[in-house]
Amino acid sequence: MPAFFLPLDPSLALIVLIFAQVVLPIASILTGLYFIVIFLSAPFRPRRKLPEGEPRLRILTLIPCRNEEALISGLWENLNQVNYPRHLIDFTVIADNCTDQTAERAREAGFTVLVRHDLSGQSKAHALNWAFYDQGLLNADYDAVSILDADTRLDPDFFLYVESYLRRGSKIVQGNRIAINPGQSVFSAAMSIIYSFESRLWHVPHANKGLSVTMMGTGCTIACDHLRLIGWDIRTLVEDCEFSIQSVLAGSSVQYCDQAHCYTELPSTLRMLWRQLRRWFSGHIACGRFYLPALWQKYRRDKGGHASIFIVTLIIPFTCTLGLLQLALSVVALWDLLGGRRSLTGILTGILINQIAGMLAALFVLLMDGRLNREQLRLVWKGVLCFPYWSIFLGVIYLTSFIKPMKKWVPMEHQAVLPETTGISGDSSAHRFSSLKTPKHSRRKRR
Repeated sequence: MPAFFLPLDPSLALIVLIFAQVVLPIASILTGLYFIVIFLSAPFRPRRKLPEGEPRLRILTLIPCRNEEALISGLWENLNQVNYPRHLIDFTVIADNCTDQTAERAREAGFTVLVRHDLSGQSKAHALNWAFYDQGLLNADYDAVSILDADTRLDPDFFLYVESYLRRGSKIVQGNRIAINPGQSVFSAAMSIIYSFESRLWHVPHANKGLSVTMMGTGCTIACDHLRLIGWDIRTLVEDCEFSIQSVLAGSSVQYCDQAHCYTELPSTLRMLWRQLRRWFSGHIACGRFYLPALWQKYRRDKGGHASIFIVTLIIPFTCTLGLLQLALSVVALWDLLGGRRSLTGILTGILINQIAGMLAALFVLLMDGRLNREQLRLVWKGVLCFPYWSIFLGVIYLTSFIKPMKKWVPMEHQAVLPETTGISGDSSAHRFSSLKTPKHSRRKRR
């Protein structure tokens, strides 16, 4: 008898199997149904067409940095190619507890630099809080604040699209976040597929239905009057998700601008990815503890509306963790029902079915995001092969975050990777953003 064989009574094993296969999946099934319904109700991606009219809003771009000296010159070169009147936009680096030459390199490049040394609060949220309140930027003469990470690169027309949304009354605008290094490793490849899913099958349908999305850390722009109204009071490790929830509870929403492309580096090693996802998931769990009751009340009061996406987002950690429990109980129960014997053919068949289903799901996401072509498959084929096991990987991280949530913000290590060629979904003028030249569809000259 194998060491892990559990001699359960057959009737008890059957009850365990039913519990694992029927009761536990209910939350996952409801979440999946929400995904399907929201996508099928509004699946079409808007055309990428430059907005009419000249820009007139003043935008302050804030880049919180922790030891990012290797990225500063490339970021400045990129930002100086944006198609936006130079007198209407300022770029400021917040050198937050840096121990390298980030501040010096930023000044040499041409950024306005704010230097912060305060070890009592070490996070992006603390750096922004210091800039808004201690440095007076909350009341500065701007119409909006755009928040970028140092590894972010922008499409030249990014601010034109964002500004047009702000002029139409949007209070928070989130750009379309695209992976800059999908082919660097199996981890960045798999994450790039997740990014495509999040953009094409999640944010676009919500935006089409006029519903809120969530801020995504970089490429997000906040109207200053809204920021002054809400304030900046962040208690968790995910300032983007928490501020989005606070805004929705206050009666506003986050609008998704699919045409405003921003490119960001993905973790390329297991250690980097584990650290990033642990921070995200620990923050989401904390947000659930703080805000789920209020979100549920708003959902019931509004009969749906903007709160729905946040409720689903915050219960995903629970569904993934239950998925792990479901898998474990199913294996134990099946083993007992079969008397501790299971044929090799049955095991291999189950693995093969799971592999094919997961790969088809990944290919469907790439197809819907306009990335199912030879060039993209060359970059992400490793991620497609490993995608069937991604939910198990996420479940392990969620479970770890439940048992031992991360309390301290840890900066991400960026490698200043060379951008890869990528087809920009929904844009016939896809280009190499290693140079980020103005695409053919943009006829507006730099000012």
